[in-house]
Amino acid sequence: MKIFKVINNNIVITLDQNNQEIILMGRGLVFKQRPGNNIDENLIENVFLLVYQIMRNLQSLNYYLIFL
Repeated sequence: MKIFKVINNNIVITLDQNNQEIILMGRGLVFKQRPGNNIDENLIENVFLLVYQIMRNLQSLNYYLIFL
């Protein structure tokens, strides 16, 4: 995985194959790293997938279609 945005030494945002944001956490995960560099996957402790885009799409559906 490549670094998209560094939050701090322990938290980074990266993108998956669908360009959805993933938050990765780990002690010293991106110490002295910059966007575009590869992430050492052995240091990853937690992975969070942001699903707000999926939820926004579901909310835009007509409730009538959901109950059919």
